Amino acid sequence: MALRYDTEIEIQASPEIVWGLLNDPAKWPEWNSILVSLEGTPSVGAQVQLAIHVAGCLTKAKVKILEYEANAAMGWQGGLPGLIAGKHGFRIEKLSNGTVSFVHYEHFSGLLVPLLGKALSRIEPDYHRFNQELKTAAETVAN
Repeated sequence: MALRYDTEIEIQASPEIVWGLLNDPAKWPEWNSILVSLEGTPSVGAQVQLAIHVAGCLTKAKVKILEYEANAAMGWQGGLPGLIAGKHGFRIEKLSNGTVSFVHYEHFSGLLVPLLGKALSRIEPDYHRFNQELKTAAETVAN
């Protein structure tokens, strides 16, 4: 069983500004309420410790960086493969009008997804809130 959340928002800022905010974990608490901290150096294949605040809970998890491309994409996977695993990430695409499309996604898989589906559904509004917080921060920097 799988469960997907794919959210998207247009941001009036350059990919470099958006990436700069995402790629500076020390400053995450200054502009968003979801990503709390990241311990370790993100690079493809690296294991890092991530703390997030979703669905009213602070969660810490060791995750593996799957995607890490400056000004374009960042993604990781965590959980217990086979039971419950999540692939989480961001994509930044420059649009022809000078803005960016920011895609924020989470794809859950595993045997426990049907049992945890209702609890997992409480996460999606947090992702929309994160997108709006990123938009506000990036557009403030851009102006």
